[in-house]
Amino acid sequence: GRVQEQGRFEKFDYLSTVGVLGKRNGVLPEGPEQPAAEYHNAYEEAKAEAERELLTRVDGGFPATIYRPSMVVGDSVSGKIVRFQVFYHLTRFLSGQNSMGLVPKLGDKRLDLIPADYVAGAIALGLADPRTCGRVFNLCSGHEGSIPLAELTAWLVDWYPKAGVPLPR
Repeated sequence: GRVQEQGRFEKFDYLSTVGVLGKRNGVLPEGPEQPAAEYHNAYEEAKAEAERELLTRVDGGFPATIYRPSMVVGDSVSGKIVRFQVFYHLTRFLSGQNSMGLVPKLGDKRLDLIPADYVAGAIALGLADPRTCGRVFNLCSGHEGSIPLAELTAWLVDWYPKAGVPLPR
């Protein structure tokens, strides 16, 4: 309120997740989304609730931009990561490291990944542009750019030993 009235506040930038779609299939539009019937976890549900609250304020004229990244991974060029998070635990499972060598068959399931520097770049552009007010940006690779889990699994099973990480038989 007062900061905005004094001209020291330009806009609010909120980092959400594409997980606000919850357990539904289909394309997530870049805009307000109806609440999902079910979520994969409390994180997605909390982000969806926060988005709904923020969007009601945006409808009232509050200047805000929402960014929805998918699963954020390392740098697009170097692969460098800051912390070993969810995706990297998943790679240990898919490669058989955490399952005594058992590797799951995942059919045609896909995983949407986005490099951290892409997310940072998109947000930096949005921060600097007041025209992003009231907009929602999905920062993801989309169906065509996402990786089939079977392909990722095969790559990991091949890559880990080459990187000096033995896999169980």
